[in-house]
Amino acid sequence: MFGMQSNPSWGSQHIFQRAKTEDLKHIFYKYASTKVDDEWFMSSEDFIRKFLGLYNTEDYAPDSLKILVGIIDTSKDGLISFKEFQAFEALLCVPDALYNTAFRLFDKNGNGLVSCDEFEHIIGQTTLQKEIPFDLNGHFVR
Repeated sequence: MFGMQSNPSWGSQHIFQRAKTEDLKHIFYKYASTKVDDEWFMSSEDFIRKFLGLYNTEDYAPDSLKILVGIIDTSKDGLISFKEFQAFEALLCVPDALYNTAFRLFDKNGNGLVSCDEFEHIIGQTTLQKEIPFDLNGHFVR
């Protein structure tokens, strides 16, 4: 479904070709389990646990699902529409996808900015921060 395409003007960088809309719809509707006003949506569990196959054990952290799905759920309503799913696929096809995805992870409210509070919240959820705490209120950070 996804193919790599070289572009000589980018040197050794590659971009992924976009999937066909019909192929994306097939995948989306396979995993979408929530219907609101005649429109289907994926829940956090649909996307992260079923589609991506992550957090397959029952002892997973639901807060982690919410953080990860926030990357795709640009409306921040807790559900992933087909339009959001399609936009995420488009994001993954651009050369700086990793940076955009990381930015969206920290931009919890979807306003295009990452506040100090948003940054601290996400960092505070990491295993490293829990095992080796870094003083986010210290002079160095401020």
